[in-house]
Amino acid sequence: MARPRETAVSCPNCGNQYTTQVEQILDVGLDPRAKVRLLSGQVNVAHCPNCDFELALGTPLAYHDPAKELLLVHVPFELNLNNDEQERVIGQFTRAITDALPMEQRKGYLLQPRRMFTMQTLVETVLEADGITKEVMEDRRKKLELVETLLQTPPDVLPSVIAQHDAEIDEEFFTMLSATAEAAMMDGQRAMAEAVLGLRDQLFNLTTYGKELLGEMQEQEAAIQKVTADLNKLGQNLTRESVLDLALDYQENDQFVQALVGLIRPAMDYTFFGLLTERMEQDPSKKTRRELKALRDRLLELIEEIDQHNQANIQAAVNVLSQIVNSTNIEQTVRENANFIDNLFLQVLEANLEDAREKNDASRVLRLQKVHDTINRMIMESTPPEVRFINEVLSVEDTLEARLMLIDKAPQFGPQLLEYLDALINQLQGRGEDNLLARIKEIRDEAAKIIPQE
Repeated sequence: MARPRETAVSCPNCGNQYTTQVEQILDVGLDPRAKVRLLSGQVNVAHCPNCDFELALGTPLAYHDPAKELLLVHVPFELNLNNDEQERVIGQFTRAITDALPMEQRKGYLLQPRRMFTMQTLVETVLEADGITKEVMEDRRKKLELVETLLQTPPDVLPSVIAQHDAEIDEEFFTMLSATAEAAMMDGQRAMAEAVLGLRDQLFNLTTYGKELLGEMQEQEAAIQKVTADLNKLGQNLTRESVLDLALDYQENDQFVQALVGLIRPAMDYTFFGLLTERMEQDPSKKTRRELKALRDRLLELIEEIDQHNQANIQAAVNVLSQIVNSTNIEQTVRENANFIDNLFLQVLEANLEDAREKNDASRVLRLQKVHDTINRMIMESTPPEVRFINEVLSVEDTLEARLMLIDKAPQFGPQLLEYLDALINQLQGRGEDNLLARIKEIRDEAAKIIPQE
């Protein structure tokens, strides 16, 4: 599969010479975010670092969506390629896309890529495949123009401009803002992403729909807090039976049911639904059985939504990891994708490392380990110096050496070091990590003797 490549650009506005990335194959089966980039106008648009001038780069482009059996190719007229040259380019794209697919997914539509004469036509075809009409596309175009208008509006008059367009700012508008921010962040335009997210936050409080959405979010947060408190009350009595009792108590409040499934999805397994079925069969009341069946159906619906969402997140993490591992500069690519590195990504990374080790794939282990080490360095770079120092002391096994480190450096941090140690102690209480807890308490006692008291 063709990866983004660097190309030299000369800014037509200021003459600045710089390099930027060019994409020629967008395969949403491998990279779901490729569709977001395309629809938000972020594909093959160069941004001059000197004057911020935007330049659309004319390059052949293939778009592939295996789920919709869609293969579209655009070869810009300005490239002046004759028919044979165009066929050669299209053939290269088709082979690259086909080679990346398992044999069972190679279907006839790949042999007949559809030519798109303009990028606009390509985008419209992608949207039409999603069932979006030209009328809807025109409405979205107007919304994008409104986004640009609001971003360029001075802060002192922004509330009045927002009020004038209140009816246009709906669910789709908020979705568009989030997609635009995500695409900007992926393209390295952090300032743009922050500006869009800042606008979105203002719209929560200044628009009719935003206020409704904010109210729903607050209700969901209250439901999560309520269900969390109920689960904590169960303590050692938290079993599948007690979870089922809670679900039955909540069945008249769908937000509570949603919160329960979200918080304790692993407990809702085959055994859990077996218990629910038993209660349905044991209850003589038809009305109660209908209510229990409705609850079961709703729980299954919510579980399917969560599982699909989790699977999509896992696939996204796999795609980001694949992009990093196959890049020519792993460290740079890790840093460029820092916003996508979370606990799930780290779990996927660890699983891939373990798999590579089991298969004795030394080359892959080396590249995955480099990803792991780069992430650790990034974490350390963003970690407060007090926490880094505590980790250094914990890594020293010799008690005397650790005490000498404290004597040498602890006074530099002052009482704040004791605050971090106290916070760590509180976090470890009751977690079963008694040895680590005892060690940190010892370090805290030693540090308290050394650090001057205010």
